[in-house]
Amino acid sequence: MHGPATNLKNFYDCAPDDTDDIRLEKLTIFLFAGSCCVAGSAWTIMYLVIFGFGLSAALPFAFVVIVGAAIAICRVLRNHRPLIYVQILCIIYINAFIQWSIGSVFDSGFVMV
Repeated sequence: MHGPATNLKNFYDCAPDDTDDIRLEKLTIFLFAGSCCVAGSAWTIMYLVIFGFGLSAALPFAFVVIVGAAIAICRVLRNHRPLIYVQILCIIYINAFIQWSIGSVFDSGFVMV
């Protein structure tokens, strides 16, 4: 298979011995992590507008930085497994810290809506 689809599957700097299934898995993980970084950037801007500069706005930015660094490191290492774990940990812990930093259940629920 040649063309744009092949170039897209090879974007994540796959190892030469990767099968097509592994290349597609790496691309999927990369696209998911990248889209979460874009959403985290929008989330940071939203919190800057709502809460101003502070912990609540810094935490989504920390998510973007940590996951973005994991994307870069995993691309150099040609191993996507650490990216999966980093992203899952960030999704769980940073969201919990954001809810904690906002304060009450009403306030954090309002922001989630």
